[in-house]
Amino acid sequence: MSTISKKERETQDRVIALFQKELGYRYLGNWEYRENNSNLLRATVPLCFSASVFFCLSVFSPAPHLCAAIPAISSHVWTQAPSPDTVGTYYGLALADMNEDGRIDIIATKYNQGLQVWLNTKGGSTSGGESTSGDNWERLKTNLPEKGFYNQVVVCDLNRDKQPDILGARDGNGIELWVNKGAGIWELSKGGLPNTGRYFDVKAADLNSDGVLEIIAASDHGVSIWSRNVQGKWLSVGQHLPVYEYYHSIEAADLNLDGHPDLIAGNSNNGGIKAWLGDGEGHWQYASGLPTIGTYYDATASDINSDGRQEIITASNSNQGLMVMTSDISGKWKQTGTGLSTTGYYYSVICKDINLDGKPDIIAANNNNEGVGVWLGDGQGNFMLASIGLPTSG
Repeated sequence: MSTISKKERETQDRVIALFQKELGYRYLGNWEYRENNSNLLRATVPLCFSASVFFCLSVFSPAPHLCAAIPAISSHVWTQAPSPDTVGTYYGLALADMNEDGRIDIIATKYNQGLQVWLNTKGGSTSGGESTSGDNWERLKTNLPEKGFYNQVVVCDLNRDKQPDILGARDGNGIELWVNKGAGIWELSKGGLPNTGRYFDVKAADLNSDGVLEIIAASDHGVSIWSRNVQGKWLSVGQHLPVYEYYHSIEAADLNLDGHPDLIAGNSNNGGIKAWLGDGEGHWQYASGLPTIGTYYDATASDINSDGRQEIITASNSNQGLMVMTSDISGKWKQTGTGLSTTGYYYSVICKDINLDGKPDIIAANNNNEGVGVWLGDGQGNFMLASIGLPTSG
């Protein structure tokens, strides 16, 4: 029996299901026991599926079936694009147009090396950068910290000057806000934000519908919110939120469709997934019914089944894989979604429409050296693994 990863087996199951359900094939062999098995590559797809030892046709006309199958599979083959840096450990990434050239740039936190901004030059470096790595990226020379451990970074306009500011969650040194002054210059503006404490995630959202963004953060002492007053000082706000326990992630989404953002947090100390319903006035009510045990490093929200309500998608670090929680009109939560990993250790998860079919897909990073996975959604809560070419380790 060959030693292959769980992700490769999921890919094989997806391919087998495609041939059986959509193309009329009958599966003959146990693919898992093939020698030297590996993920499929675009060039090997025709070879794998023209071999009658593994599949036979219900109607003997191989060419039309293979012609139909190969595009369906190979359209989801990933290839690596030029990267700004291929060495080191990165904890937080954000995407934003930092220099108003219409291109998406990268803001990153490298282990104990502060904050970095990489400009997307789309095909070659230009002068003025501190260093260049990769065909399409140039590191912007800035006054941002070059030392320090940041767990997460987010880009947003917190002072409403239409310039991208940078929020950083530091591991031991609180929350930092860097206000964009232009030309690669940022000004540190604490003004009431903490300068101690371990913060693992940070976001910005308008929680009280006043048009001004609040800062929300997850830390080793609960969930925190700061709101800016007219003098520009940040004040700690939010009633009935936890001030204890480890929370590794934080997200804002309207879960009960009342027009006010609610909060979702992943507890990293076997405390499950937590949600609090907001009233737009700074008060928060705990929402019961979500898992109360298990270690969750990340959680996000998206309408994955087209019912108009936000589902919660979680990344478990206690060998429970990826999970989707959906609620009904009464607020009762239940687990749903098919085709996702039900076991495994995951560090982060996001929902984006990867294949531009108008339906949310799921991207997750494994925390047990099994790489990155992509699952394509059908808009009904079902998912298909589409990770051919993505890293299977790391």
